[in-house]
Amino acid sequence: MQEEVDGFLQAATARPTGSPGFTSIRLGEFEAVIAGCGLGKVNAAMTATLLLERWQCRGLVSAGTAGGLDGVEPMQVVVGLELVQHDYGRSLGAGQLELYRPGDPPLPEFRRETFALRVPQQRAGRYRAIASDIDFVRFGTYASGDTFVNDEATRDRLIGLGAIAVDMECAAVAQVAELHGLPWLVAKGISDVASSMSHEHFLDGLREASRRSAEVVGALLPAMV
Repeated sequence: MQEEVDGFLQAATARPTGSPGFTSIRLGEFEAVIAGCGLGKVNAAMTATLLLERWQCRGLVSAGTAGGLDGVEPMQVVVGLELVQHDYGRSLGAGQLELYRPGDPPLPEFRRETFALRVPQQRAGRYRAIASDIDFVRFGTYASGDTFVNDEATRDRLIGLGAIAVDMECAAVAQVAELHGLPWLVAKGISDVASSMSHEHFLDGLREASRRSAEVVGALLPAMV
């Protein structure tokens, strides 16, 4: 959403790239290209691919806003160390879904011990060290899928996966990065707590959560590359 892009533009020097919807910004020592991808995994994957093809990026970042789970509060920023696509896998009947790692064939012989995309341990350590002085940062697992979570039953199911935040894009961005052998960073501000009231609270927290996301991305970017 534009408000999420604005969180970066307010804190950076920006210039046009010549491609509508894509803006070049400087974050500290880094030149970056920012784009509002739209909602959902397809939009996120398409935009991530365009960024790699047109600007030969050295890594991909998923930023903006997310819903908080398991005690994570609005205006905190969750840095993703594990990402789960909560709607990708094999149906088992009665509404049950056996999750698989994104892109793996959803068949029993292809199921891995973990179905999450993970930040390498050394890079995760760098993220933690840099963010240790930022009191609103949390680290943990994202559940990512093409659903705006607006009910407690789905919220509880995602908490059961170990997730502390939920969004609609980050696992797709990370999947594209890994397919190209590149690092990724997820740092999203919490706008709401993924409940039956999220449709009312999301817009209230959108701008400040986005601003905080941009702040954390700027701090952690040197540790990604």
